[in-house]
Amino acid sequence: MSRIIPKYYEYDLGGRTRMDATVALANSDPMLISRRLIDGAVATRKFGAALSVGTSLVPIATSQVYRTPVAAAALEVVSDSTNDNGTTSPLGSGALSVEVIGIADWNVGEVSETVTLNGTTAVALSTSFLRVYRMKVATSGSYATSVAPSHSSTITLRESGAGDEWASMSSVGGFGLGQSEIAAYSIPTGKVGIMSKASIFVEASKTGTVIFFERPNADIVTAPFDVMRSKLTIHNVDGGFNADPIVPYGPFIGPCDVGWMGAATSQTANISASFTIVIFDA
Repeated sequence: MSRIIPKYYEYDLGGRTRMDATVALANSDPMLISRRLIDGAVATRKFGAALSVGTSLVPIATSQVYRTPVAAAALEVVSDSTNDNGTTSPLGSGALSVEVIGIADWNVGEVSETVTLNGTTAVALSTSFLRVYRMKVATSGSYATSVAPSHSSTITLRESGAGDEWASMSSVGGFGLGQSEIAAYSIPTGKVGIMSKASIFVEASKTGTVIFFERPNADIVTAPFDVMRSKLTIHNVDGGFNADPIVPYGPFIGPCDVGWMGAATSQTANISASFTIVIFDA
């Protein structure tokens, strides 16, 4: 039997302050947040991996980009395999459709669009996006198993007309991952985020620098702009690093962008990052 715990300001305080431990803890229990039993709170887990990163900072994502235009962009999706075909008969054995998730209007919040693939022919989205922080396979022509993936291709989201890449879904040894890997997130107007946990990994026998950035007031599109700032910097990461603070990082007040960037200390390195961000109503 589920129950919804009210927002902190809806409690009958009975003489207590809003930050009284019994009130604050009831609204921050991670298990209740994960089960979506805290009204107005949602936990989002983001992860990304960037291969062969050089000595210049890049977003930790498969495409090594996180596009942040000032105006919404028209996008299209395309596969490198004709098996990713949900448009013409017979249907393909790979991905048939994909879902794109992000921000189209800071004041509206998260939106998504599902588009049917047409193999190596690009298919336009009807929604123009400001940010895309997740793309995933929505339907497949195969019943996936441990030896037969839902897709074995690379599926790319890009600006219309074969423009700049925004995101991609790849495979490992021909086994499709089913979703993008983007260690970044965008918080819309009216929401506040806190980062509770993060894990960083750098390729064995190599070192790197990883930085968690915030760019506030992302809806201000004329100068002077707010500054993109480091909120956590870790140098010379060798192997793994876990951030599990007693007090979470934040608050990150929407509209804003947050996410991890990384660089190898020398030559190149594979770098991955994952983090949990809890989004509350402002």
